[in-house]
Amino acid sequence: MYEIVQVINDYFDIALLLIVLYSSIMWFWFLDNEPQLNNASFRFFLNLEIAVSIIILILGVFAIIYNISSLSKGWIQLKSILTIVTTLTIALNRLKTKKYLESNTDKNARKKINFLRVVIIGLIMTNY
Repeated sequence: MYEIVQVINDYFDIALLLIVLYSSIMWFWFLDNEPQLNNASFRFFLNLEIAVSIIILILGVFAIIYNISSLSKGWIQLKSILTIVTTLTIALNRLKTKKYLESNTDKNARKKINFLRVVIIGLIMTNY
């Protein structure tokens, strides 16, 4: 059962990377055109990012529960911490992006969102 959870987790990891990359491309491509950026598909990808990251977090917890002895390995502890940090960063980015899409004027928020997107991609590439 542990191996099945690991394989499913790996597929969700790849899916999260693709979703974040696609939504980041949309973000950077349509950044200067807020009405075009503020569409249903971009909002869907924002919600999908957080949903998939939560699923990965839950699958990670199940994998640890099935093989509790794996916690004795240092890299599992590091991966767990990075998964939590990645999920929290994706949630923070989603909040900031939705707030930006509602206000449409804060140029400082754009820089923060750009930075968070780069950090998220780096965390996903490092962790998964």
